Amino acid sequence: MANRSSTTDRTSSGGRFAGFSLLLLGACATTAAAIPLERFTAKPDFPCAVSVEFTSACCGINRAAYDAITVQAPKLRGVIRAGIWTWGREGEQTLCLVTSHGDDAFAALTARKYPTTNGASTWVVRGEKRVKLEP
Repeated sequence: MANRSSTTDRTSSGGRFAGFSLLLLGACATTAAAIPLERFTAKPDFPCAVSVEFTSACCGINRAAYDAITVQAPKLRGVIRAGIWTWGREGEQTLCLVTSHGDDAFAALTARKYPTTNGASTWVVRGEKRVKLEP
């Protein structure tokens, strides 16, 4: 009888662990892992589903927005590749995102408010859509 009881106990705790495993698996499926942010020497020869342009009027880019976006963007759902290149004399740069869900990445980037450090503009672009990020 003792053996039967211990078998029942193992079966019921196995069920609890199986439920926990399914819960953990579901949580992992909804959380995107960050991909590495590549450094390009020039504009890439492949299309960017979404790009973020960090521009300058006189005094460099908005470094606070740059820091926040370059951490957030590679973690967005559907981002397959992320890279950035410098193109201006005052640190102007463009972030390129290759995604499987471009509209989702565009919406996530434009929905958030970003800190500002100067009068520089930051733009999120998807096709013909172009949105200036405001603090």
